[in-house]
Amino acid sequence: MWLLGAKRRTITQIKPTPGEKAYGFLALRRLSAAPLCDGRLTIYSLLKKEEYQKEANMRYLIILFVFFFCHISPAIAESKAAAYLVKKEIAEACDGEDGSIKKSAIIEHDLTGDGKNDLIISHEGIACASGGRSGFCGAQVCSFKIYVREGELLKLKEEMLGSDVRVSSEANPTIHWHAHGGSAQKFRWNGKDFR
Repeated sequence: MWLLGAKRRTITQIKPTPGEKAYGFLALRRLSAAPLCDGRLTIYSLLKKEEYQKEANMRYLIILFVFFFCHISPAIAESKAAAYLVKKEIAEACDGEDGSIKKSAIIEHDLTGDGKNDLIISHEGIACASGGRSGFCGAQVCSFKIYVREGELLKLKEEMLGSDVRVSSEANPTIHWHAHGGSAQKFRWNGKDFR
């Protein structure tokens, strides 16, 4: 710091004490740093520093947890039959390696109007642990399979190629997807088949 002398008009340099240096360092980090006479920090300010570090560590752990949960863990199907088929499709898509599937690629919905949830699995949402896509995907579209519930089992009824598979919310829902070239396609259950 430079001060202008009042009587002599001379400039004097004042050097900060160690306590003032510590105060400036910790003030940048939003910590209390009330120095004692000999320049040491108070116990209160050291505790604040530990709290700050714990808070930073907790934020880091939360970010890791969210990343792991959202990007690596496979989506969970509601029924045991659906969960089994999802694992089977991932294994086939990744040539027996581990993989994951986006939640949006698993659609459990009553497609036939019998009050029981049927299943659609879209290979578009499968990612293999090796970093590749499903082996059932081409340049534009991927395979998607429609399983219809018969008793406790889910039976494969249709296998199609498409992307962006979704189901409408009507009583007799329509299945929508995009075919090669991006053309919109749709069909619904007619009592025997999807047409």
